[in-house]
Amino acid sequence: MGVTVTQGGGAAEQRSWEVATAAQPPVADPGDEPEKQPAGWPSIADYWPDAPHRIGPEADVYHLDDAAPPAAVPAADDTEVRDPFEDLVLAEDLVHPPADGDDLHWNGETAAVPAARRGGRVLAGVAMALLLLVGLTALIVVQLPNDATDQGTTAAPAVPDERAPETTTPEETAPQETAPAPEAGGGRTASAPLDGREEATFALLNDVTILAVRTTSLDGDLFRISAPERSGVLPNAVTEDGEVRLFLQPSGNADATAEVEVLLSDEVRWSVRLLAGVDEGAVDLSAAPVAEVTLAGGATSIDLSLPAPDGTLPISLTKGANQLTVRTPARAPARVAIRQGAGTVEIDGASKNGIAKGEVFQSRDWQAATDRLDLDASAGLGTLRIEAA
Repeated sequence: MGVTVTQGGGAAEQRSWEVATAAQPPVADPGDEPEKQPAGWPSIADYWPDAPHRIGPEADVYHLDDAAPPAAVPAADDTEVRDPFEDLVLAEDLVHPPADGDDLHWNGETAAVPAARRGGRVLAGVAMALLLLVGLTALIVVQLPNDATDQGTTAAPAVPDERAPETTTPEETAPQETAPAPEAGGGRTASAPLDGREEATFALLNDVTILAVRTTSLDGDLFRISAPERSGVLPNAVTEDGEVRLFLQPSGNADATAEVEVLLSDEVRWSVRLLAGVDEGAVDLSAAPVAEVTLAGGATSIDLSLPAPDGTLPISLTKGANQLTVRTPARAPARVAIRQGAGTVEIDGASKNGIAKGEVFQSRDWQAATDRLDLDASAGLGTLRIEAA
């Protein structure tokens, strides 16, 4: 309907405006379906992800009996249509760049902290610090008496007893193998009588550069050991219970080579044990019966000459050797066990290179033979040769 509004005093100045008023819609019956919104407005239900018409049947509509129905939006052709979502703010837009002094982190960014919360955190931090300080103080107070007892109290010095001291028995210690003092008149030669011995052991106890051992006739002596004038060591031999132990002492010439010669009686069955290192060793035992040979000090080169074996003649290598040559007057069956590997093994002219750990070689007739060689190398070995002289 139109309403005329008159402004001014004269008829010429009268102006009128037509004010459009919306007609009141008919009151909807509660049982009727509500009116649809004007065509110019989008329905939010079309954008809502869990709208009833998307996930199930159309929802029922209920109205209160005393409630007035919503007024219809007036339709006007020149009314501005606005996007109903332009006033919404997405959740990610709420996370804004950090401001100066902010210390609250949220979703990986820094957000402003209200002053009230900031003050509360400060008070909470102060309270926690005070509680921690009180706890530490109580702990220190509790522990101080124990510390004073353990550290501050010292035992009073013992009052000297004027009585005679009690006799104490010194602890027994195992004797150490040391070289005895040289006998008066000794020097570069050492010897001992045979005294009817039939078996004996020779043991080298100090390292030597050049060693020569030989079995021969000694006219009633068990051994004769000497060092040439050019040698840097002096021999000192000790005989006890059929064992000859050879110690080598410096001669005073530090630049000289440690060189020694050992002669053993051919009337005795010998066990030879080289328990110290040898640079170059020539051990010729071919003129006397031999019970066993042990090489336990390490060697650069050892040339070992043996008599024909009488039974099984064991040879043990427990320290590494670069080169070991074993000779017998005639071919003797041999078995060789290489425990730690070897570069080359040659037996009776047959050789093999690159021997792995644990390999064992033996002559074809070794098992049936009664007089034979049995060499066990439990240390590394460069080259081993077993041959007839």
